[in-house]
Amino acid sequence: MSVERRYEDPAFPALLPPDEEITLSVSPCRRALRRILWGYALQAITLQFLYLHYLLPLCGMMLQLLGLRTLRRENPAFRGGYVLALLRTVLTCSVLLWNTTIWCHLPDGSIRNLALSAVSLLLQVTQLILFAAGLRQVQRKAGTTPRMGGAVGMVLWLLVLSLLAVIGYRGAVLSILMILAYGLLLRALFRVARDLDEAGYAVTAAPVRISDGALLGVLAAVLLAGAAVGYGCFGRYPMAWQPVTMEDTAELSAIRENLLALGFPEDILSDLSAEELLTLRDARRVVVSRVEHPVNDGRWVSERDEEGIHQYVVYDDRELLITGVGVELSGEREAWRIIHHFRWIMEPARIGTESIQLWTTDRLDGWRVADAVTGELLCDRADGVYRADYAELGRETYGYQDVLFGEQEGDDVFAAFSLPREGENIRGYLAYTAEEMEDGWIIDSWINYTHQRSRWQYPVLTAKGMRMRNGWRDAGAFLTVQDALQFYPNAAEPAPFS
Repeated sequence: MSVERRYEDPAFPALLPPDEEITLSVSPCRRALRRILWGYALQAITLQFLYLHYLLPLCGMMLQLLGLRTLRRENPAFRGGYVLALLRTVLTCSVLLWNTTIWCHLPDGSIRNLALSAVSLLLQVTQLILFAAGLRQVQRKAGTTPRMGGAVGMVLWLLVLSLLAVIGYRGAVLSILMILAYGLLLRALFRVARDLDEAGYAVTAAPVRISDGALLGVLAAVLLAGAAVGYGCFGRYPMAWQPVTMEDTAELSAIRENLLALGFPEDILSDLSAEELLTLRDARRVVVSRVEHPVNDGRWVSERDEEGIHQYVVYDDRELLITGVGVELSGEREAWRIIHHFRWIMEPARIGTESIQLWTTDRLDGWRVADAVTGELLCDRADGVYRADYAELGRETYGYQDVLFGEQEGDDVFAAFSLPREGENIRGYLAYTAEEMEDGWIIDSWINYTHQRSRWQYPVLTAKGMRMRNGWRDAGAFLTVQDALQFYPNAAEPAPFS
Protein backbone atom coordinates (compact mmCIF):
# COMPACT_ATOMS: atom_id res chain seq x y z
CA MET A 1 0.00 0.00 0.00
CA SER A 2 1.44 3.32 -1.05
CA VAL A 3 0.73 6.67 0.56
CA GLU A 4 0.49 9.74 -1.70
CA ARG A 5 2.41 12.69 -0.38
CA ARG A 6 1.71 16.28 -1.54
CA TYR A 7 4.23 19.04 -1.10
CA GLU A 8 3.11 22.67 -1.18
CA ASP A 9 5.61 25.49 -1.34
CA PRO A 10 4.44 28.34 0.93
CA ALA A 11 5.77 30.84 -1.60
CA PHE A 12 3.87 29.25 -4.51
CA PRO A 13 0.67 31.40 -4.26
CA ALA A 14 2.78 34.56 -4.39
CA LEU A 15 4.14 33.44 -7.76
CA LEU A 16 0.67 33.39 -9.36
CA PRO A 17 -0.50 36.55 -11.20
CA PRO A 18 -3.12 38.46 -9.18
CA ASP A 19 -6.70 38.28 -10.36
CA GLU A 20 -7.76 41.67 -11.71
CA GLU A 21 -11.18 41.70 -10.05
CA ILE A 22 -9.74 40.68 -6.68
CA THR A 23 -7.05 43.35 -6.94
CA LEU A 24 -9.56 46.06 -7.73
CA SER A 25 -11.90 44.95 -4.96
CA VAL A 26 -9.19 45.31 -2.31
CA SER A 27 -7.76 48.50 -3.89
CA PRO A 28 -10.57 51.06 -3.98
CA CYS A 29 -8.14 53.83 -4.89
CA ARG A 30 -7.09 52.04 -8.07
CA ARG A 31 -10.69 51.30 -9.06
CA ALA A 32 -11.81 54.86 -8.33
CA LEU A 33 -8.99 56.48 -10.30
CA ARG A 34 -9.59 54.17 -13.25
CA ARG A 35 -13.26 55.06 -13.26
CA ILE A 36 -12.48 58.77 -13.23
CA LEU A 37 -9.94 58.53 -16.02
CA TRP A 38 -12.11 56.29 -18.20
CA GLY A 39 -14.87 58.80 -17.56
CA TYR A 40 -12.72 61.55 -19.06
CA ALA A 41 -11.93 59.27 -22.00
CA LEU A 42 -15.60 58.58 -22.76
CA GLN A 43 -16.56 62.25 -22.46
CA ALA A 44 -14.19 63.11 -25.30
CA ILE A 45 -15.76 60.62 -27.74
CA THR A 46 -18.33 62.16 -30.11
CA LEU A 47 -19.53 59.39 -32.41
CA GLN A 48 -22.47 60.78 -34.37
CA PHE A 49 -24.52 57.59 -34.72
CA LEU A 50 -26.78 55.42 -32.55
CA TYR A 51 -26.99 58.38 -30.12
CA LEU A 52 -23.49 57.56 -28.86
CA HIS A 53 -22.65 61.27 -28.66
CA TYR A 54 -25.22 61.39 -25.84
CA LEU A 55 -24.75 57.96 -24.26
CA LEU A 56 -20.94 57.84 -24.06
CA PRO A 57 -20.49 61.23 -22.34
CA LEU A 58 -23.29 60.31 -19.92
CA CYS A 59 -21.54 57.02 -19.11
CA GLY A 60 -18.29 58.91 -18.65
CA MET A 61 -19.89 61.35 -16.25
CA MET A 62 -21.38 58.51 -14.22
CA LEU A 63 -17.98 56.81 -14.00
CA GLN A 64 -16.50 60.05 -12.67
CA LEU A 65 -19.30 60.38 -10.15
CA LEU A 66 -18.80 56.82 -8.88
CA GLY A 67 -15.03 57.24 -8.68
CA LEU A 68 -15.18 60.53 -6.80
CA ARG A 69 -17.85 59.11 -4.50
CA THR A 70 -15.33 56.52 -3.37
CA LEU A 71 -12.57 59.11 -2.82
CA ARG A 72 -14.64 61.94 -1.35
CA ARG A 73 -13.35 61.33 2.21
CA GLU A 74 -9.70 61.26 1.11
CA ASN A 75 -9.17 65.03 0.92
CA PRO A 76 -11.18 68.27 0.50
CA ALA A 77 -10.30 68.56 -3.20
CA PHE A 78 -11.82 65.18 -4.05
CA ARG A 79 -14.84 66.09 -1.92
CA GLY A 80 -15.36 69.28 -3.89
CA GLY A 81 -14.93 67.39 -7.14
CA TYR A 82 -17.60 64.94 -6.02
CA VAL A 83 -20.06 67.77 -5.34
CA LEU A 84 -19.38 69.25 -8.79
CA ALA A 85 -19.78 65.81 -10.38
CA LEU A 86 -23.23 65.62 -8.76
CA LEU A 87 -24.13 69.06 -10.10
CA ARG A 88 -22.89 68.17 -13.59
CA THR A 89 -24.88 64.92 -13.53
CA VAL A 90 -28.06 66.78 -12.56
CA LEU A 91 -27.43 69.41 -15.25
CA THR A 92 -26.70 66.82 -17.93
CA CYS A 93 -29.76 64.73 -17.09
CA SER A 94 -31.91 67.87 -17.10
CA VAL A 95 -30.66 68.72 -20.60
CA LEU A 96 -31.26 65.16 -21.80
CA LEU A 97 -34.84 65.32 -20.54
CA TRP A 98 -35.33 68.85 -21.90
CA ASN A 99 -34.46 67.40 -25.31
CA THR A 100 -37.66 65.32 -25.17
CA THR A 101 -39.78 68.52 -25.38
CA ILE A 102 -40.57 70.75 -28.35
CA TRP A 103 -38.86 73.73 -26.69
CA CYS A 104 -35.37 72.21 -26.60
CA HIS A 105 -34.09 73.81 -29.81
CA LEU A 106 -33.20 77.47 -29.51
CA PRO A 107 -30.92 79.58 -31.73
CA ASP A 108 -27.21 79.03 -31.11
CA GLY A 109 -26.79 82.59 -29.86
CA SER A 110 -29.77 82.52 -27.47
CA ILE A 111 -29.18 83.63 -23.89
CA ARG A 112 -30.24 80.23 -22.53
CA ASN A 113 -27.77 78.34 -24.70
CA LEU A 114 -24.93 80.74 -23.93
CA ALA A 115 -25.62 80.59 -20.19
CA LEU A 116 -25.88 76.80 -20.23
CA SER A 117 -22.61 76.45 -22.12
CA ALA A 118 -20.84 78.86 -19.75
CA VAL A 119 -22.09 77.06 -16.62
CA SER A 120 -21.19 73.65 -18.05
CA LEU A 121 -17.68 74.81 -18.95
CA LEU A 122 -17.15 76.42 -15.54
CA LEU A 123 -18.21 73.25 -13.71
CA GLN A 124 -16.06 71.02 -15.91
CA VAL A 125 -12.93 73.17 -15.57
CA THR A 126 -13.38 73.56 -11.82
CA GLN A 127 -13.86 69.82 -11.39
CA LEU A 128 -10.67 69.18 -13.34
CA ILE A 129 -8.74 71.66 -11.18
CA LEU A 130 -10.03 70.01 -8.00
CA PHE A 131 -9.16 66.56 -9.35
CA ALA A 132 -5.63 67.74 -10.09
CA ALA A 133 -5.31 69.18 -6.56
CA GLY A 134 -6.67 66.01 -4.98
CA LEU A 135 -4.33 63.85 -7.05
CA ARG A 136 -1.36 65.97 -5.94
CA GLN A 137 -2.26 65.48 -2.26
CA VAL A 138 -2.55 61.72 -2.78
CA GLN A 139 0.85 61.59 -4.47
CA ARG A 140 2.43 63.38 -1.54
CA LYS A 141 0.84 60.97 0.96
CA ALA A 142 2.06 58.01 -1.08
CA GLY A 143 5.58 59.39 -1.10
CA THR A 144 5.80 59.53 -4.89
CA THR A 145 7.05 62.42 -6.97
CA PRO A 146 4.07 64.59 -7.92
CA ARG A 147 3.36 64.48 -11.65
CA MET A 148 0.85 67.17 -12.51
CA GLY A 149 1.54 67.59 -16.22
CA GLY A 150 -1.36 65.40 -17.30
CA ALA A 151 -3.94 67.03 -15.02
CA VAL A 152 -2.84 70.58 -15.76
CA GLY A 153 -2.66 69.76 -19.44
CA MET A 154 -6.26 68.52 -19.35
CA VAL A 155 -7.41 71.89 -17.97
CA LEU A 156 -5.55 73.77 -20.69
CA TRP A 157 -6.81 71.35 -23.34
CA LEU A 158 -10.42 71.98 -22.31
CA LEU A 159 -9.94 75.76 -22.40
CA VAL A 160 -8.39 75.60 -25.87
CA LEU A 161 -11.21 73.35 -27.10
CA SER A 162 -13.79 75.85 -25.80
CA LEU A 163 -11.98 78.69 -27.55
CA LEU A 164 -12.01 76.77 -30.83
CA ALA A 165 -15.75 76.16 -30.42
CA VAL A 166 -16.39 79.88 -29.82
CA ILE A 167 -14.51 80.98 -32.94
CA GLY A 168 -16.15 78.19 -34.98
CA TYR A 169 -12.97 76.40 -36.02
CA ARG A 170 -13.62 73.53 -38.46
CA GLY A 171 -10.12 72.68 -39.70
CA ALA A 172 -8.86 69.11 -39.75
CA VAL A 173 -5.19 69.61 -38.81
CA LEU A 174 -5.72 71.24 -35.44
CA SER A 175 -8.60 68.84 -34.67
CA ILE A 176 -6.31 65.84 -35.18
CA LEU A 177 -3.62 67.45 -33.00
CA MET A 178 -6.18 68.03 -30.25
CA ILE A 179 -7.22 64.38 -30.35
CA LEU A 180 -3.62 63.19 -30.15
CA ALA A 181 -2.90 65.59 -27.29
CA TYR A 182 -5.92 64.31 -25.36
CA GLY A 183 -4.72 60.74 -25.76
CA LEU A 184 -1.25 61.63 -24.46
CA LEU A 185 -2.71 63.50 -21.47
CA LEU A 186 -4.90 60.54 -20.56
CA ARG A 187 -1.90 58.24 -20.84
CA ALA A 188 0.02 60.45 -18.43
CA LEU A 189 -2.81 60.34 -15.91
CA PHE A 190 -3.11 56.55 -16.15
CA ARG A 191 0.63 56.37 -15.45
CA VAL A 192 0.11 58.38 -12.26
CA ALA A 193 -2.59 55.95 -11.17
CA ARG A 194 -0.26 53.03 -11.86
CA ASP A 195 2.56 54.66 -9.83
CA LEU A 196 0.23 55.09 -6.85
CA ASP A 197 -0.80 51.45 -7.06
CA GLU A 198 2.82 50.28 -7.26
CA ALA A 199 3.68 52.44 -4.26
CA GLY A 200 1.10 50.50 -2.25
CA TYR A 201 -1.09 53.53 -1.57
CA ALA A 202 -4.47 52.50 -0.18
CA VAL A 203 -7.56 54.40 0.90
CA THR A 204 -10.63 53.48 2.85
CA ALA A 205 -13.63 53.73 0.56
CA ALA A 206 -16.17 56.27 1.77
CA PRO A 207 -19.28 54.59 3.19
CA VAL A 208 -22.40 54.72 1.02
CA ARG A 209 -26.07 54.10 1.71
CA ILE A 210 -26.82 52.88 -1.80
CA SER A 211 -24.65 50.62 -3.93
CA ASP A 212 -23.19 51.70 -7.27
CA GLY A 213 -25.53 49.41 -9.18
CA ALA A 214 -28.58 50.71 -7.34
CA LEU A 215 -27.51 54.31 -7.96
CA LEU A 216 -27.21 53.67 -11.69
CA GLY A 217 -30.60 51.94 -11.65
CA VAL A 218 -32.23 54.94 -9.98
CA LEU A 219 -30.67 57.28 -12.55
CA ALA A 220 -31.90 55.11 -15.44
CA ALA A 221 -35.40 54.99 -13.95
CA VAL A 222 -35.48 58.79 -13.56
CA LEU A 223 -34.36 59.30 -17.16
CA LEU A 224 -36.92 56.85 -18.53
CA ALA A 225 -39.77 58.33 -16.48
CA GLY A 226 -38.76 61.87 -17.40
CA ALA A 227 -38.53 60.98 -21.09
CA ALA A 228 -42.02 59.45 -20.96
CA VAL A 229 -43.37 62.68 -19.46
CA GLY A 230 -41.50 64.82 -21.99
CA TYR A 231 -42.70 62.89 -25.04
CA GLY A 232 -46.22 62.41 -23.67
CA CYS A 233 -46.96 65.86 -22.24
CA PHE A 234 -44.62 68.35 -23.88
CA GLY A 235 -44.49 67.22 -27.51
CA ARG A 236 -47.35 69.42 -28.71
CA TYR A 237 -48.17 73.12 -28.92
CA PRO A 238 -50.82 74.34 -26.46
CA MET A 239 -53.78 75.18 -28.71
CA ALA A 240 -56.77 77.23 -27.55
CA TRP A 241 -59.75 75.75 -29.41
CA GLN A 242 -62.95 77.82 -29.11
CA PRO A 243 -66.48 77.35 -30.52
CA VAL A 244 -67.15 79.37 -33.65
CA THR A 245 -69.70 82.15 -33.37
CA MET A 246 -71.46 82.52 -36.71
CA GLU A 247 -71.68 86.09 -38.03
CA ASP A 248 -74.15 87.05 -40.72
CA THR A 249 -74.74 90.65 -41.73
CA ALA A 250 -76.11 92.07 -44.94
CA GLU A 251 -72.61 93.00 -46.10
CA LEU A 252 -71.19 89.52 -45.37
CA SER A 253 -74.12 87.87 -47.13
CA ALA A 254 -73.57 90.03 -50.21
CA ILE A 255 -69.86 89.15 -50.26
CA ARG A 256 -70.67 85.43 -50.02
CA GLU A 257 -73.21 85.60 -52.85
CA ASN A 258 -70.77 87.43 -55.12
CA LEU A 259 -67.96 84.93 -54.41
CA LEU A 260 -70.21 81.94 -55.03
CA ALA A 261 -71.30 83.44 -58.33
CA LEU A 262 -67.64 83.82 -59.34
CA GLY A 263 -66.97 80.13 -58.58
CA PHE A 264 -65.49 80.34 -55.09
CA PRO A 265 -65.70 76.85 -53.42
CA GLU A 266 -68.65 76.84 -51.03
CA ASP A 267 -66.99 74.54 -48.47
CA ILE A 268 -63.99 76.85 -48.15
CA LEU A 269 -66.18 79.96 -48.11
CA SER A 270 -67.92 78.67 -44.99
CA ASP A 271 -64.55 78.36 -43.23
CA LEU A 272 -63.50 81.98 -43.75
CA SER A 273 -63.76 84.35 -40.81
CA ALA A 274 -65.71 87.58 -41.02
CA GLU A 275 -62.45 89.55 -41.17
CA GLU A 276 -61.25 87.45 -44.10
CA LEU A 277 -64.54 87.85 -45.95
CA LEU A 278 -64.31 91.62 -45.66
CA THR A 279 -60.99 91.56 -47.54
CA LEU A 280 -62.84 89.94 -50.47
CA ARG A 281 -65.47 92.62 -50.97
CA ASP A 282 -65.98 93.65 -54.61
CA ALA A 283 -64.11 90.57 -55.90
CA ARG A 284 -63.78 90.43 -59.68
CA ARG A 285 -62.51 86.97 -60.60
CA VAL A 286 -61.74 83.70 -58.85
CA VAL A 287 -59.18 81.02 -59.76
CA VAL A 288 -59.32 77.64 -57.97
CA SER A 289 -56.85 74.73 -57.86
CA ARG A 290 -57.71 71.52 -55.94
CA VAL A 291 -55.35 68.56 -55.48
CA GLU A 292 -55.54 65.50 -53.21
CA HIS A 293 -52.08 64.60 -51.90
CA PRO A 294 -50.76 61.39 -50.32
CA VAL A 295 -49.23 61.66 -46.85
CA ASN A 296 -47.67 58.19 -46.92
CA ASP A 297 -44.85 56.28 -48.57
CA GLY A 298 -47.12 54.41 -50.97
CA ARG A 299 -46.15 51.02 -52.37
CA TRP A 300 -43.77 49.97 -55.10
CA VAL A 301 -45.20 48.25 -58.17
CA SER A 302 -43.18 46.38 -60.80
CA GLU A 303 -44.35 45.90 -64.38
CA ARG A 304 -42.67 44.06 -67.22
CA ASP A 305 -43.04 44.97 -70.86
CA GLU A 306 -41.03 44.64 -74.06
CA GLU A 307 -38.54 47.27 -72.87
CA GLY A 308 -37.91 45.63 -69.50
CA ILE A 309 -39.05 45.98 -65.89
CA HIS A 310 -40.46 49.31 -64.70
CA GLN A 311 -40.88 50.19 -61.03
CA TYR A 312 -42.98 53.04 -59.70
CA VAL A 313 -44.82 54.07 -56.55
CA VAL A 314 -48.60 53.77 -56.24
CA TYR A 315 -50.51 55.72 -53.60
CA ASP A 316 -53.70 53.95 -52.59
CA ASP A 317 -54.64 56.69 -50.12
CA ARG A 318 -54.52 60.45 -50.53
CA GLU A 319 -55.19 61.90 -47.14
CA LEU A 320 -54.76 65.66 -47.60
CA LEU A 321 -56.82 67.92 -49.85
CA ILE A 322 -55.11 71.24 -50.61
CA THR A 323 -56.99 74.01 -52.37
CA GLY A 324 -55.43 77.18 -53.71
CA VAL A 325 -57.75 80.10 -54.39
CA GLY A 326 -56.86 83.40 -56.08
CA VAL A 327 -59.37 86.23 -55.81
CA GLU A 328 -58.84 89.38 -57.90
CA LEU A 329 -59.62 92.48 -55.86
CA SER A 330 -60.96 95.83 -57.01
CA GLY A 331 -58.62 98.81 -57.01
CA GLU A 332 -56.38 101.03 -59.09
CA ARG A 333 -53.46 98.58 -58.88
CA GLU A 334 -53.96 94.93 -59.76
CA ALA A 335 -54.12 92.84 -56.59
CA TRP A 336 -55.00 89.25 -55.77
CA ARG A 337 -55.99 87.71 -52.47
CA ILE A 338 -54.20 84.34 -52.26
CA ILE A 339 -55.75 81.67 -50.03
CA HIS A 340 -54.11 78.29 -49.31
CA HIS A 341 -56.61 75.92 -47.69
CA PHE A 342 -55.99 72.37 -46.42
CA ARG A 343 -58.40 69.69 -45.26
CA TRP A 344 -57.65 66.23 -43.85
CA ILE A 345 -60.01 63.90 -45.71
CA MET A 346 -58.65 60.85 -43.85
CA GLU A 347 -57.75 60.50 -40.18
CA PRO A 348 -54.23 61.88 -39.56
CA ALA A 349 -51.74 61.03 -36.83
CA ARG A 350 -52.13 63.58 -34.02
CA ILE A 351 -48.94 62.96 -32.11
CA GLY A 352 -46.87 66.12 -32.30
CA THR A 353 -46.48 69.27 -34.33
CA GLU A 354 -47.42 70.43 -37.83
CA SER A 355 -46.03 73.23 -39.96
CA ILE A 356 -46.91 75.21 -43.06
CA GLN A 357 -44.24 77.03 -45.01
CA LEU A 358 -45.39 79.53 -47.63
CA TRP A 359 -43.35 80.54 -50.63
CA THR A 360 -45.28 83.69 -51.38
CA THR A 361 -45.52 85.00 -54.92
CA ASP A 362 -43.33 88.02 -54.14
CA ARG A 363 -40.37 85.71 -54.80
CA LEU A 364 -41.01 86.95 -58.34
CA ASP A 365 -40.02 90.56 -58.94
CA GLY A 366 -43.40 91.50 -60.35
CA TRP A 367 -45.27 91.16 -57.05
CA ARG A 368 -45.13 92.31 -53.45
CA VAL A 369 -46.97 91.10 -50.36
CA ALA A 370 -49.13 94.00 -49.22
CA ASP A 371 -50.09 92.77 -45.74
CA ALA A 372 -49.35 90.21 -43.04
CA VAL A 373 -50.34 86.60 -43.61
CA THR A 374 -53.47 85.64 -41.66
CA GLY A 375 -55.42 82.43 -41.11
CA GLU A 376 -56.96 80.03 -38.65
CA LEU A 377 -57.61 76.35 -37.93
CA LEU A 378 -60.98 74.62 -37.68
CA CYS A 379 -62.46 71.23 -36.75
CA ASP A 380 -65.89 69.73 -36.17
CA ARG A 381 -67.03 68.37 -32.83
CA ALA A 382 -70.30 66.95 -31.62
CA ASP A 383 -71.45 70.34 -30.32
CA GLY A 384 -70.38 72.41 -33.30
CA VAL A 385 -67.45 73.92 -35.15
CA TYR A 386 -64.32 74.93 -33.25
CA ARG A 387 -61.53 77.29 -34.30
CA ALA A 388 -58.01 78.11 -33.09
CA ASP A 389 -55.22 80.48 -33.98
CA TYR A 390 -51.90 79.10 -35.16
CA ALA A 391 -49.43 78.63 -32.31
CA GLU A 392 -46.88 80.59 -34.37
CA LEU A 393 -47.45 82.60 -37.53
CA GLY A 394 -45.15 85.05 -39.26
CA ARG A 395 -42.21 85.58 -41.59
CA GLU A 396 -38.89 84.24 -40.35
CA THR A 397 -35.29 84.49 -41.52
CA TYR A 398 -33.31 81.30 -40.97
CA GLY A 399 -30.13 79.56 -42.06
CA TYR A 400 -30.01 76.18 -43.74
CA GLN A 401 -27.44 73.90 -45.38
CA ASP A 402 -27.80 73.46 -49.13
CA VAL A 403 -26.30 70.33 -50.69
CA LEU A 404 -24.83 72.26 -53.64
CA PHE A 405 -24.27 75.77 -52.32
CA GLY A 406 -23.49 75.22 -48.63
CA GLU A 407 -24.79 77.60 -45.96
CA GLN A 408 -27.77 79.60 -47.23
CA GLU A 409 -30.32 82.00 -45.76
CA GLY A 410 -34.07 81.64 -46.15
CA ASP A 411 -36.87 84.13 -45.55
CA ASP A 412 -40.32 82.54 -45.57
CA VAL A 413 -43.67 82.59 -43.81
CA PHE A 414 -44.17 79.79 -41.30
CA ALA A 415 -47.27 78.66 -39.43
CA ALA A 416 -46.81 76.16 -36.59
CA PHE A 417 -49.56 74.25 -34.80
CA SER A 418 -50.73 70.92 -33.39
CA LEU A 419 -53.77 69.00 -34.57
CA PRO A 420 -56.66 68.81 -32.08
CA ARG A 421 -56.79 65.76 -29.82
CA GLU A 422 -60.52 65.42 -30.55
CA GLY A 423 -62.72 66.40 -33.45
CA GLU A 424 -62.88 65.56 -37.14
CA ASN A 425 -62.83 67.30 -40.51
CA ILE A 426 -59.64 69.10 -39.50
CA ARG A 427 -58.84 72.02 -41.77
CA GLY A 428 -57.27 75.45 -41.94
CA TYR A 429 -56.12 78.21 -44.24
CA LEU A 430 -53.58 80.98 -44.73
CA ALA A 431 -54.19 84.11 -46.79
CA TYR A 432 -52.33 87.20 -47.99
CA THR A 433 -52.66 89.95 -50.60
CA ALA A 434 -50.27 90.18 -53.55
CA GLU A 435 -50.04 93.54 -55.36
CA GLU A 436 -48.66 93.90 -58.87
CA MET A 437 -45.37 95.80 -59.18
CA GLU A 438 -44.72 95.06 -62.87
CA ASP A 439 -47.05 93.77 -65.53
CA GLY A 440 -46.63 90.35 -67.16
CA TRP A 441 -45.66 88.20 -64.18
CA ILE A 442 -47.50 85.00 -63.23
CA ILE A 443 -48.96 84.21 -59.82
CA ASP A 444 -46.69 81.56 -58.26
CA SER A 445 -47.55 80.78 -54.63
CA TRP A 446 -46.54 77.56 -52.83
CA ILE A 447 -47.65 75.82 -49.67
CA ASN A 448 -45.39 73.24 -48.00
CA TYR A 449 -47.33 71.28 -45.39
CA THR A 450 -45.10 69.28 -42.99
CA HIS A 451 -46.82 66.54 -41.01
CA GLN A 452 -45.39 64.62 -38.05
CA ARG A 453 -46.10 60.92 -38.48
CA SER A 454 -43.82 59.43 -35.78
CA ARG A 455 -43.21 60.35 -32.17
CA TRP A 456 -39.75 58.82 -31.95
CA GLN A 457 -37.01 61.35 -32.51
CA TYR A 458 -34.21 62.67 -30.30
CA PRO A 459 -33.66 65.47 -29.68
CA VAL A 460 -37.25 66.45 -30.41
CA LEU A 461 -37.70 68.73 -33.41
CA THR A 462 -40.87 70.57 -34.32
CA ALA A 463 -42.21 70.28 -37.84
CA LYS A 464 -41.17 73.89 -38.45
CA GLY A 465 -37.68 73.26 -37.11
CA MET A 466 -37.27 70.20 -39.30
CA ARG A 467 -38.53 72.04 -42.38
CA MET A 468 -35.98 74.80 -41.79
CA ARG A 469 -33.21 72.21 -41.61
CA ASN A 470 -34.32 69.68 -44.20
CA GLY A 471 -36.04 70.51 -47.47
CA TRP A 472 -36.67 66.91 -48.54
CA ARG A 473 -40.14 65.38 -48.69
CA ASP A 474 -39.28 62.56 -46.27
CA ALA A 475 -37.29 63.87 -43.29
CA GLY A 476 -37.08 61.58 -40.28
CA ALA A 477 -40.33 61.67 -38.32
CA PHE A 478 -41.83 64.16 -40.79
CA LEU A 479 -43.23 64.16 -44.31
CA THR A 480 -43.82 67.29 -46.41
CA VAL A 481 -46.54 67.79 -49.02
CA GLN A 482 -46.11 70.55 -51.62
CA ASP A 483 -48.80 72.31 -53.61
CA ALA A 484 -48.71 75.39 -55.82
CA LEU A 485 -51.24 77.92 -57.06
CA GLN A 486 -49.93 79.08 -60.44
CA PHE A 487 -51.79 80.98 -63.19
CA TYR A 488 -51.56 83.89 -65.62
CA PRO A 489 -53.53 86.75 -64.06
CA ASN A 490 -53.62 88.67 -67.36
CA ALA A 491 -55.49 85.94 -69.19
CA ALA A 492 -59.09 86.64 -70.16
CA GLU A 493 -60.15 83.59 -68.14
CA PRO A 494 -57.31 82.73 -65.69
CA ALA A 495 -56.95 79.02 -65.00
CA PRO A 496 -54.44 77.17 -62.81
CA PHE A 497 -51.57 75.38 -64.44
CA SER A 498 -52.17 71.65 -64.62
